[in-house]
Amino acid sequence: MELDYALLADSAQVANGKTFILGGGVSIITTSQLPTPLNVVLVMQLTYEKPEVESKHALRVLVIDADGNPVVPEIQGEFQLGQPDPSVPRNVPLVAPILIGFPPIPALQREGAYDVQILVDGRHLKTLPFAVLRQAPGEAHP
Repeated sequence: MELDYALLADSAQVANGKTFILGGGVSIITTSQLPTPLNVVLVMQLTYEKPEVESKHALRVLVIDADGNPVVPEIQGEFQLGQPDPSVPRNVPLVAPILIGFPPIPALQREGAYDVQILVDGRHLKTLPFAVLRQAPGEAHP
């Protein structure tokens, strides 16, 4: 199993096997008030092989600050990949889109650097860095 892509977005949805992303590629979160919630969605897509549909897979997502401290409760879960349609040709990749929203708690306590870490079956697949910047009321977004 491989990670095709992962990004933070304002919102996203999956329909008819496609991922629709609005405001994708968030790397800076501006806010006029701290603490503030992490109001983004983690969007990712996994590519897998047919034998991988037979077992359950563990997913972990961690959000940490620059000191390595968790800022939201760790997101954990198991998933099982769906059986592909038998008419799909062998050379067409099998994909699984995954969307994860974060709890609406004021988790981001201060300005600075943060990371979202993605692990599947105990294997680190990607780190998405982002920053939180404080914006004065009435100031334009960067």
